[in-house]
Amino acid sequence: YIMCSILEIVDITRWIEEAEIDSPDNGQRRAVPALPKERLRFRVVEDVPSTVAQVLLHLYDLHEAPLENTVVTCLGFFLSNNREHVKSRKLQQVIEHSLRSNRRDLVLRSLVMLHELLTTFEHAATAEADFNAKSGLKGDRQAHHLSASESAGPLAVNHLQQVLALLTGQLTVFQEAVECDAELRLAALRVVQSMDTQGLLNPYLITPAVFSLLWYGERTIEGTAARFLKRLLDLRPQLLLNRLDQALIASFNVLLERFPHLMVPGRRLPPAVNVAFAAVGELYCERFRKSKTSREQLIACLLREISKGTALSVFSERFPTLCSLQDRIEPAAGPVIAGSEKLSSPDFHRMLYGQFVASVLSSLPFQFESEPLYAIYHCDRYVDLHADALVSKGEQAPEEIGDEDPFGVCVSSVIMRVVKSSLRAEYKLDEDRCQTYEPNETKQEKAKYASYAIDQDKTETAKSSFSHETFLAICEPFVANAGKPRNLIAELSKLLTESAGASNAQRYLQILAKGEARRRGKGKGKGRGRSESVPNEEIEKGTQKDVDEEDGEDEEDSIKVTPRKRPSKRK
Repeated sequence: YIMCSILEIVDITRWIEEAEIDSPDNGQRRAVPALPKERLRFRVVEDVPSTVAQVLLHLYDLHEAPLENTVVTCLGFFLSNNREHVKSRKLQQVIEHSLRSNRRDLVLRSLVMLHELLTTFEHAATAEADFNAKSGLKGDRQAHHLSASESAGPLAVNHLQQVLALLTGQLTVFQEAVECDAELRLAALRVVQSMDTQGLLNPYLITPAVFSLLWYGERTIEGTAARFLKRLLDLRPQLLLNRLDQALIASFNVLLERFPHLMVPGRRLPPAVNVAFAAVGELYCERFRKSKTSREQLIACLLREISKGTALSVFSERFPTLCSLQDRIEPAAGPVIAGSEKLSSPDFHRMLYGQFVASVLSSLPFQFESEPLYAIYHCDRYVDLHADALVSKGEQAPEEIGDEDPFGVCVSSVIMRVVKSSLRAEYKLDEDRCQTYEPNETKQEKAKYASYAIDQDKTETAKSSFSHETFLAICEPFVANAGKPRNLIAELSKLLTESAGASNAQRYLQILAKGEARRRGKGKGKGRGRSESVPNEEIEKGTQKDVDEEDGEDEEDSIKVTPRKRPSKRK
C-alpha cells in the first residue's frame, strides 16, 4: 500500500534518472541525477514502475486471498500515475481474473478499483482539455505518458463484457458461485456509468441491461438506473425503441431471479416493482409523450412484443433455459389459474411473459385520449387478423392446424382483450368512440381520467391498470385445453363471439359509407368530387337490402358508364 501510494503521487522515474535544479553560476535550470540507480538496494527492471509491476504480479501469483485483495487495490494506485502500464497484458489479466473470481469480496474490490480509476482518468482528461484550450496546443498528449482518455480506453475494451455480465447476473459457468447481489450490481452500474461518461462504449449495448435494473426491487439500484437511463435517452429516445425486445427479456429474467415464488400467471407483480412502473411512466412522459410519432411507436412496440413474444418458436429461441426446465418452483399462496401446474414450461412462462409486457403497457400514464385509443385499435386489429384467421382455418381445414401455434394465438388474443377492457375502464372510453377512432386523427383531447399525473405530482410508485382478475377468469378454459388444438379453437371462437357483438359494426358502417361516397362519382358544379356523409340508418337499410337480394344488384342501381366524347381537333 505504501509503495503504490508513493507511486500514485510521485513520478519516481524522473527523480532517479534526472532532476532539474537551479544553477548557482548563471541562474538557469539544469538536469542532474537526483538518485543514481547504483544506490538503489534492489534490482531494477527497466525502471522503478516496471519493477513494482513485477512485484505486484508475483504477489498475485501466490493466490492467497489477502494478497489478491491488496494487489487489486494497489493496481488502482499504480495505474493512475503510471499510465504507460495500462496496456500491459499481464496487468489486464490480473484485473480480468479478479472480475471472474468465485470470491465475492475480490469481485467487489475489482469493481470499486475500476470505478475509482476511471473517475481519476475522467478528472485528468478534463484538466488536460482545459490546459490544451488555454495553451493552444492541438492534441491531448502530455509529456512522456499517454493522455487520460487514451489510458481509459483499454479498461473498457478488456472488461466491459464481464462488467455487463455482473450487471445482469448472466455469469459464466466458472462464476456460478458468486451471487450478484445488490451491492455488486450497483458497483458494476457505476463502472458502466463512468465508461459512458467518457464515451468509451456504445449506449446501444448497455440500454437493455440498465432498463432491467428498474425491476430489481431495490430503491438504491432502481433510482440510479432510472437517472442513468434518462441520461442515455435524453437526445436518443430511439435507443429504447430499437432495443425494447432485449430490454423486456432482460427485465423478465431479473423478475424471475428476484421473485420466483410470486411470478404466477393471473397474479399481480410484487409491490416492490411499483417503483419500476413509476420510473417507466416518468420516462414515457419526459422522452416519448411529447411527440405523437414517438409515443405511438412505443405503444406499437409493446403490443408487437405481446404477439411475437408469446409465439412458441420465438420464445424457445429467446429463453432456452426456461423451455428446458423440468421442475418449477412452488408458487406462494394466492390466486392461481386452475390447471396451470400441468402446463409445460414453455406454455407457462410465455403466458407469464405476455402478462408482464401487458402490465408495462397498461401502466403508462396516458394524457391524451388518442393514446389508449391507439392501443385499443391495434388490439382489435390483432384479433381480426390472427384470431379470426385461426378460427376460420380450424373450421375449413382442421388437418392443417398442426403447423400453427394455437395456444400462443389464444394467449395473445386473451391478453389483447384484457388490455382493451382495462384501458376502456381506466380512461372511461365507450365502444362507439373506440370504433370510430382512426390512427391518422390529428386532434388531441385530454383523457377523462388518468391513473397518475407524473408532470403534476412526482409520485414514487405506480400501479398497472391491467386486470389480472379478468385475465385469470378468461384463461381457465384455454389452460384446461392446452395441447388440444381443436378444443382451443372452439374456445377461441366462443370468446370472439362473446366479445364481438357490435364491436366492429360501427367501423364497418364507416367503411361502407366511404365506399358509397366513392361509388357516386363526381358531381357537377360547385363542390364536385366531395364525398357526402351517409347516415348510419340508410347504410343499414341498404346493407340489409343487398343481403336479401340473391340475384345481385338491381339494374337501376348499377353504375352506368357513358362513353366520353372525342375532343375536336385543334391545329
